[in-house]
Amino acid sequence: MERLNLGPFTLLPSYMVMQSVPELEDFESPLEALAFLQRNIFWWIGDLLLEGEKKYGDYIWQHAPPGVSQDMLDRCVAVSKAYKRSERNPNLSWTHHMVVANKRNRLKLLEEAEQQGWTSGELRQKAGRNRSSNFEDDNFAGSVE
Repeated sequence: MERLNLGPFTLLPSYMVMQSVPELEDFESPLEALAFLQRNIFWWIGDLLLEGEKKYGDYIWQHAPPGVSQDMLDRCVAVSKAYKRSERNPNLSWTHHMVVANKRNRLKLLEEAEQQGWTSGELRQKAGRNRSSNFEDDNFAGSVE
C-alpha cells in the first residue's frame, strides 16, 4: 500500500496532502480513524504474524513488511502471545501491555495502571520495583523492554 485516502486527505509515506480545502468537520473522522489505527496496529501485527505462523510456520516471515525492524515484529508477536484477547485492556495502550508482558502479575499491574491513570512509563517504574514478579518463559519471543 502506497497511499491511504481518508476523505479529502491522502496519506503517503511520512506525509499527508489535502485534495481539497476541507471543512472543519472533515477532520474529525480521519483523526478518529488514525487514532484507532495507532492504538491497535501493534496488536494486529502480532496477531497476524501469530496466525500466519500457525498456518504457514516460519514462511510467514517472508511476508513481513519491509522497513519494520525484526525486533519490533518480535515484540509485537511476544506481546500478542503474552495476552489472551480477553486479557487485553482496550483502555490502556499496547505499550502498557508491553512493559509488563513478562511479569507474572501483569493483569493486576494493568488493572492498577488503569485505576491509577498511570502512563506506560509510570507503569514501567512501578513494575520495576517488584522484581519478584519477573519470570523467564522460553516461549516468550524476545525482550519486550
